[in-house]
Amino acid sequence: MSNDSKYSLSRRKALLGLGTVGIAGAGAGVGTSALFSDTESFEDNTITAGTQNLIVNAEIVDATTFEGNAGSVSIENTTVDGAEPAVGITVEDIKPGDSFVIAVDPVVTGNPGYLALTGDVTENADNVNTEPEASADGNITNSTATQGTQGELLNYLEITSLGYESGDANNGAPSSSVSITDDDGFPGDFPNSTGNSILLADLLSGLLYRGRDGGTPAGHGAAGDSATRVGGDTSQANVDTNRVTHLVEFTLPVSVGNVVQGDSLTFDLTWSLEQVRNNSEPANASEVDGSAN
Repeated sequence: MSNDSKYSLSRRKALLGLGTVGIAGAGAGVGTSALFSDTESFEDNTITAGTQNLIVNAEIVDATTFEGNAGSVSIENTTVDGAEPAVGITVEDIKPGDSFVIAVDPVVTGNPGYLALTGDVTENADNVNTEPEASADGNITNSTATQGTQGELLNYLEITSLGYESGDANNGAPSSSVSITDDDGFPGDFPNSTGNSILLADLLSGLLYRGRDGGTPAGHGAAGDSATRVGGDTSQANVDTNRVTHLVEFTLPVSVGNVVQGDSLTFDLTWSLEQVRNNSEPANASEVDGSAN
């Protein structure tokens, strides 16, 4: 009898055996193959945003003659350090020939910026008209009634640049002993000679701070083609010092006469600041609005 049967191998058994060998071979390769590798990291990275802040303060430095004749002037609602630094001026019983001087300090801390000043009239009333005002104003026919027309103070009150005082930041506080120094006029669109005046109405369109370099002289001066970079490194072109005290005189001329009798005027002066870096020079005060020019 032949013994070939004990060595018989069916097709199914052969395939099963090959599968077992394949699985074992695959398992043997696990954990034995790897590529060269390395890892590097930069840790504790820090990004800090820069800062920029505008502080404005103001004080009355001369109103002796005015207040000596029953008039009064005060500065209210001064935002020393806020989103929109503003100065509110209240004047009572102003008469032709009266004047007062205020010192205004815009202070820039942190990064330099372009600075602009704008005005906003919140009330301009003619109020009850006296007979002398009715006679002086041809538009008024009833001297006893409250008129709906606007008052005339806005178009008669004059603003004059008397000078400036420069220095480092002083937390927005004007110097206790401000000296009036000649300069080349108020910044922006004011006339370029000390003593010339503009009307308060002309200020409402806004003034862009312009001037010569901080070094000659040290501080803001003449109107120029380029906007002043207030604060920062004064070695750069058109850079002002961090703090500049502007001395500004408000005057109701003697020549005004009776036309302003009983009129009242309330207005705000607001300063705006905008960063210099990555920003084109503004062409006017309205472009200093916090968006890229």
